[in-house]
Amino acid sequence: MAFERDIWLVALERPPVHAEIRAFWNAKANSVFDERSQHARLWIGQTRADTFPGPAGRVTSLLTLRGTTPDYCAPTVTPELIQALCAAFGSAPEEEVLPQVEPTHLRDFLDVNQGRYLVYDG
Repeated sequence: MAFERDIWLVALERPPVHAEIRAFWNAKANSVFDERSQHARLWIGQTRADTFPGPAGRVTSLLTLRGTTPDYCAPTVTPELIQALCAAFGSAPEEEVLPQVEPTHLRDFLDVNQGRYLVYDG
């Protein structure tokens, strides 16, 4: 039985300490969201990771890869990362459609948060 999961991007003002970000990527420990002065969030859509990741799932896969190799980190929002995330978010015409944010809202969120540190929640 498949189930959908909502995914949010979270832009942090400060990078998490190494122990926090390592625990986040390994066990999805949410301490990276605790006690931050501010963080911006954007719901990007739903994923059905076990059968159909869709655009939101491709974004989480890319962020996980960037956040765990070669070292644990919260990737910095750069023009290069924005381009890669927007490309990953694009849908193929034959894909099943899951609820998702408009691609322009994703791009706007990433542009506004350049220089911050990006993770996802969901």
